[in-house]
Amino acid sequence: MDAAAAPTSARPPRLHIRLLGCVRISFDDRLVTTVGAPRLQSLLAYLLLHSDVPQPRERLAFMFWPDSQESQSRTNLRQTLHLLRRALPEAEQFLDSDGRSVCWRADAPFWFDVFAFEQALARAEHARKASAAGAVREALEAAVDLYAGDLLPGCSSNLPGDRGARDRDGRAGQSAARPQ
Repeated sequence: MDAAAAPTSARPPRLHIRLLGCVRISFDDRLVTTVGAPRLQSLLAYLLLHSDVPQPRERLAFMFWPDSQESQSRTNLRQTLHLLRRALPEAEQFLDSDGRSVCWRADAPFWFDVFAFEQALARAEHARKASAAGAVREALEAAVDLYAGDLLPGCSSNLPGDRGARDRDGRAGQSAARPQ
């Protein structure tokens, strides 16, 4: 496990999330099939990509349901968060929420392919600066192994325009929804 996938946890990750190329979630080596709805996957991806940063509920509601009335978009968010909590095993380890914000806990024991991919690229860049050709190759091979395709394929119509960590360097996929 890479340190940034679960930065402050010494425990092995119990939750593994793959969103590059396909959606695959497992908990304690068992496949989690209850996060199948595209809107649920999109919200999960957004919270992961912005982990440890509280996201205001009002902002999330507007981003995910921009065509709905404010009260309806808030209701939709509340229902989707409820479904996400029910879908993820031991969700309280991973989600932190109150009446004003929602946050994916970066200190929870999880592994996320996007973070591992970004870490591999960062290792390659660090090795390049150190002129360590073997380490560059090893890190780039790890990145290639992790990159299985676009982020959250098939859900682009449900993704808000702000792609956060993925679009930072533009390397982790090209099919992101563009801002409306």
